Amino acid sequence: MLSTMRDRPAAPRHKGLLAASAGHRQTAMSTWARATLDRSEKLITLCALVDADITSRAGSGLTALTPEDLHTTAPPAELLQRALPDSDHGLGILIWADAVITATSRETHAEIETELAGLCRDHPVSVLCVYDRKGERTGAGAGIEHLDLAVARHPDGLQEQRLALRRTADTLYVDGEIDMSNLDVFATALRALTDTPAPIVCIDLEGVTFLAAAAARTLIRDTAPYRDHGTDVEIHATPHITRILQLIDIYQKENEWQKAAEVLQPLISDDPMNLDLQRQQAFFYLRAGVAEKARASFKSLVAADPKDVRSQFYLAEALSDLDQYEEAEKIYRALKEMK
Repeated sequence: MLSTMRDRPAAPRHKGLLAASAGHRQTAMSTWARATLDRSEKLITLCALVDADITSRAGSGLTALTPEDLHTTAPPAELLQRALPDSDHGLGILIWADAVITATSRETHAEIETELAGLCRDHPVSVLCVYDRKGERTGAGAGIEHLDLAVARHPDGLQEQRLALRRTADTLYVDGEIDMSNLDVFATALRALTDTPAPIVCIDLEGVTFLAAAAARTLIRDTAPYRDHGTDVEIHATPHITRILQLIDIYQKENEWQKAAEVLQPLISDDPMNLDLQRQQAFFYLRAGVAEKARASFKSLVAADPKDVRSQFYLAEALSDLDQYEEAEKIYRALKEMK
């Protein structure tokens, strides 16, 4: 049986963070480092800069490894082993993955991640490894270019700005919001889970508060090969998310537009101010040939947002289906003049 939220373990000791910006990264690093010192633990930073007050407070309890230190005769993993405290006092290790990969290579950073996992397992060690989603100057950071590495090496806990993931051998736990900004993170985690040979895999979405339609399609698409090979895929979700998944499944079946529109109604009743849901339902009604309902819905949407060009266009489509060509032509002309 799938674990409940209450069954989940305490905070992970080998944690990954996908930082949305330089500010997000620095704030997260500083907060984590201060918490480490609050526990009277020693601190190692690997290519990670911390605030001056943290450096002062840590004193001799801080070991700062720079990119230059990674090019010594000792492998990075050995440098970490040497820094382990002699006593049972804890140790916090803070790493900036982008700087490590830039100074060495992806392969070297992967070796470091493997070593860190072992240290957390065998010693009183906790780790925060930060991957940037955006590069320091331009382009993508390690949190995009090496996202598969970040996901694979942090099964105990990977945090994004709006999304948190944890993975066991056969279960993926997801909390937060899944939208277009983090869809790649969700998809990569799904692939990491379904790459594991198991007779049953579970995806726990009980902690998900928002699931974009694209995320639902990704969930169905990326688990389909697993189901095709006879493996059971269990999805546990709140009633709200379950309805969305049902909707997308129906949406993918030919000529089921009206049923899809009906599945949306409970969601609209729960969230009557959500214009996106209303627009999607109106579109389904239009494609189902229920032009009267489509016209009424699109009229309401245009009244709520006169700049909603998509709803204006589909309103004209519904009017045409109802043989109200003159009114439809007025809308088409107005839209053409806007271009």
